Amino acid sequence: MHNKEQIYYLLNQYETGRSSIPEQDELFALLATGEYDHIIGEYLAETLEKPASDKEADLPPHIAQDIMRTIIHAEKLTGKVIPVQRKTNRWYWAAATILLLISVSFFWYLENPEKKEIARNIPIENKPVTNNTDKASIILLSDGSRITLEPGGKLFYPEKFAGKNREVYLEGMAFFDISPDPNHPFLVFGKHTVTKVLGTSFWVQTGLASEKEVISVRTGKVQVSEIKEESGNPEQQSSVIITPNQKAVYAPDKRLFETTLVDNPQPVQSTIKEKTAPAIVWVFNYEQETLEKVFRELEKAYSIEIIPENPAVSRCLFTGDVSGVDLFTKLRIICLSTGTSYEINGTRILIKGNGCQ
Repeated sequence: MHNKEQIYYLLNQYETGRSSIPEQDELFALLATGEYDHIIGEYLAETLEKPASDKEADLPPHIAQDIMRTIIHAEKLTGKVIPVQRKTNRWYWAAATILLLISVSFFWYLENPEKKEIARNIPIENKPVTNNTDKASIILLSDGSRITLEPGGKLFYPEKFAGKNREVYLEGMAFFDISPDPNHPFLVFGKHTVTKVLGTSFWVQTGLASEKEVISVRTGKVQVSEIKEESGNPEQQSSVIITPNQKAVYAPDKRLFETTLVDNPQPVQSTIKEKTAPAIVWVFNYEQETLEKVFRELEKAYSIEIIPENPAVSRCLFTGDVSGVDLFTKLRIICLSTGTSYEINGTRILIKGNGCQ
């Protein structure tokens, strides 16, 4: 049995676009029983009577367009899910109730200018694609850009780009491999951030439970900014620039970006043009080599600044082959054999130790 608080919670989660798949299944199941019609009626009445300023709605970007599409296609969708001869049963009541909830959210959204401004104004002709599979799917854009959309992700994009900017809208997680075009910057809109690139490859992750958004760069350089409506004042808009093997984490509650290194840095190529060239094979095999040279090669390979806090550390000698392991394992091996240690400080790596004579 469900109590009133549980049902109100499920209805509110669905109405505001925050419900998980299990929560949606649970809501539809209880609606189908017909045992909670009076509670649902009370919820709808309270929703309609509640002042707009008191309502909570943390809808994802583009929700107004999504809701409108849902309403427009509701009859078609209902026809597919509910056989004609069964439209008088409880499932029809469930579908009608949910449609009413969606409609209430939509019209509240239109009447609340502050929230409507935060939602990105997605062109109605943009094509929405959702990855409902358990594997990543590839999306090829008209400009030759390639997007890998992770399971559960949703992307809005035009059949053909027009205008000054190339704009797409993301909910979920995706990897972007963007075709260079300096005259037409590529913009990826999340819920709170917009990522601007000229030609590069990077990850964008939105829709985390914590509401944080994470952008990490594989090649090239990107600028990540708050969506202007989030800041309220464009002059105070937060913005950061990140480069290969760096990531920016945006916390909407603090309106701050934290920049640090990605979890598993990969060797990078020095220029975008080299993307079509044969892959560079990095070899990190040393025989009595100074740490100064070792760290300079690691910096070049990973595009990450490595700084010895004590200049004497650079004189220490290292012997060993660390070619076949990831960057942080390389550093652990090197530090262990030279009596030093490392720590990540923002987007840099600091090497600590007494050094060598």
